[in-house]
Amino acid sequence: MVLPHIKRLLNKSWGERLTTARYFVRQGLAKIPYLPVPVRLRMSETEEVEFWWSYVVPFFDARRDFFDYWGHDLGDLRYLWRMLRPGMVFLDIGAHHGVYTFVAAKRLGADGTVVAFEPSAREFRRLRLHLRLNRMRSVRAEPIAVGAIASKRKFFQVVSGDNSGEDCDPGPVRIAYRRHQ
Repeated sequence: MVLPHIKRLLNKSWGERLTTARYFVRQGLAKIPYLPVPVRLRMSETEEVEFWWSYVVPFFDARRDFFDYWGHDLGDLRYLWRMLRPGMVFLDIGAHHGVYTFVAAKRLGADGTVVAFEPSAREFRRLRLHLRLNRMRSVRAEPIAVGAIASKRKFFQVVSGDNSGEDCDPGPVRIAYRRHQ
């Protein structure tokens, strides 16, 4: 079973073998749940944002360096970087693990304000870990959902597998709101 795969690998060029090896190393490291790695995000020709991330993402692109940002939302992050100015306020609603939070905090500097809202207890713990890894004491993280109206809702969190809803855990959620006069 393994032998045909090895034969195919040996028939590849050295460049293809290196790419294959990089892929498998990344996939292996992605299985380690808490492995801090530096991430580099190029915002423009002259500007780069660097931060620590607590795990290796399994996403692989042979054109990217190992520590380059992995996401498909690079255009959105670059737009955010261009629009924000030092001293502004940024609210990250549904912050997840905090990529947008970090970009905003780096751009706004010490005079800016960043508040990250994440209602999922599991994702909130990872967000707080990322804030500690990056020594971002100026970011305020809140474990609540944000909505336009006051209401009580069940909070569904994926516990394994995909986002189909079959493996969801309905848990309590706190919703913050402000009524506009």
